[in-house]
Amino acid sequence: MGDNASPEERLRGQVTAILRRIADENNREFLFMQREMANPTGLLEEVLREEIGPLQQRTAGLVRELLGPLVPEQGAKFCELSIISQCMNPIVAGRGLGKRNAGQDGPPAIDDMEAYADHVVKFSLAGIQALRKEIEGQGKVSKRRKPSTALKNGGRRS
Repeated sequence: MGDNASPEERLRGQVTAILRRIADENNREFLFMQREMANPTGLLEEVLREEIGPLQQRTAGLVRELLGPLVPEQGAKFCELSIISQCMNPIVAGRGLGKRNAGQDGPPAIDDMEAYADHVVKFSLAGIQALRKEIEGQGKVSKRRKPSTALKNGGRRS
């Protein structure tokens, strides 16, 4: 996806790439990560740094661009975590249960990866937009209050 693409389009590309990568049964890094989480040996940190780190950095950059500069870092991190979790959880959980059980007593099977990618993007963008609107609204309230606090002493400026 080119640099001219909107942040929303780039987020769609990022989500699709993450989903395809995680869903690829031949992707040893994610299989290793899943096994390491189930039975820790201490090697997970290296896999996370090399494989998950770049995904998180690209996602974090897109999230920050979509949120704007006023949203605190914690809000941006939560949005990033939410997006990556939406991508990882159903697929990783499905691998753990085995395809034959997916959707029965565990998470539903994802039969249409494109439709699921659309859902993740729409859901995430709605949350990002709501958070941005909330924070920007708080900024407007603060800006409106400044003149009234400056006009103390019966409305006269000091």
